[in-house]
Amino acid sequence: MGEYKGNNKPEVKFLAKRLAPEGRGPIARAQHSATFFRNQLIIYGGRNEAIFPIIRNVALNDLHIYDIKSNRWAAIAMYGDIPGSRWGHRIVANDTKIMLFGGMNLSSYCESVLYDIHVGK
Repeated sequence: MGEYKGNNKPEVKFLAKRLAPEGRGPIARAQHSATFFRNQLIIYGGRNEAIFPIIRNVALNDLHIYDIKSNRWAAIAMYGDIPGSRWGHRIVANDTKIMLFGGMNLSSYCESVLYDIHVGK
C-alpha cells in the first residue's frame, strides 16, 4: 500500500474540444430528458417558450439522437403509440430499450405510463 502524503494535491486534467456535428440538432429547450443508449445521446421533449406563437404550445415531443462515433445529429420519426408532448419527464435506457415516463404539459400532468421505445437502424 502507498503512503499518504498530505502535501500532495490531487489534480484533474481534461481537454475540451468544440465539435461541429453534422445534421440538424434539436432546437433550444429546457426541462427535457437525456440518456445514453448504444453509444448515442438521446434527447426527448422539453419546453421552449419561443414556439408558443407558432404551435400554441410550449411542450415538445421530438426525439433526437447524437451519434458520438459519427459526430452527427438525427431527428427520429416515431410511429405507433406516440407519447404526448411534455417537460419534466425522465428517460432511462438499458442495452435494448429506452423508457419514458412522467412529465407535464400545458393541460395536465402526464400519466405515469411507461413507453417502451425500440430504436431500429
